[in-house]
Amino acid sequence: MNKQSMRQLLVCCMMGVALIVSSCSSEEELPSDGKGFVFMDMNVVADFEVKARAVDLAEYQNKNKYTVQILKEGADAPLHEYRYAEIPEGIEMDNGTYILKAFYGTDFTTSSRTNLYVEGIQNFSVNSDDQRVTVNCTPTAAKASVNFDPSMDTYFSDYWVSYETAALKAESATAVWAKGDAAPWYLKVNKEGEVVKATIHFTRKAEYGSVASGTVEKTHTLLPNKSWTLNITPKYDPATGQLGFTITIDESTNDHEMEIEVPSEWIG
Repeated sequence: MNKQSMRQLLVCCMMGVALIVSSCSSEEELPSDGKGFVFMDMNVVADFEVKARAVDLAEYQNKNKYTVQILKEGADAPLHEYRYAEIPEGIEMDNGTYILKAFYGTDFTTSSRTNLYVEGIQNFSVNSDDQRVTVNCTPTAAKASVNFDPSMDTYFSDYWVSYETAALKAESATAVWAKGDAAPWYLKVNKEGEVVKATIHFTRKAEYGSVASGTVEKTHTLLPNKSWTLNITPKYDPATGQLGFTITIDESTNDHEMEIEVPSEWIG
């Protein structure tokens, strides 16, 4: 073989090697079209007891009432949607990032006594493997309650509590606990928590001094799925005519008792 032929053969071999290397590199850069199986489950977690006239926790603890969705991250429409009882054993899905969402109830913008909305969201990824994903569902509202001692009627002709949250204030709405109420309020609060104000209103009876009205404000930082209860009892000293009340604050963890004196202008 002459030198010219040898040179041509060498050039051809080098070109072949370059093509092979280029082909392998291109294959490595191609996105994977792999799949994996997703196995779903959910839990319902409520830190406060829900049992009132129109809202019963047992209903919201029934998993079969929940809708379960899988959404592609960044999308609004679900890729898959099931009632909990109809969830398949496993779902084959393309590699990618997804959201598992489960929910039940009726959502509201400010407050409600008849509805509760429970929701859970969990991000997960499929990477050519099997994924077992569990989402925990919790109430999106906080619970607010008041317990007026029956003896309040002895000293006050009227009394009530009004609540203020960011959502209520934005819509110029009110949530009022009247003296004869029993059903708790479920208040829409920010996910990160917010300061909720409770204003206690009183009108004193004339036999305990000149008829006068007044208010006392209490605030508390509330998160969704947390509760705040005010237990209010009157405190009257016949010797001085001083009328006040004791407030016990129940945050579902610890009780804090404090004595509040009615403002001096209430004294007859």
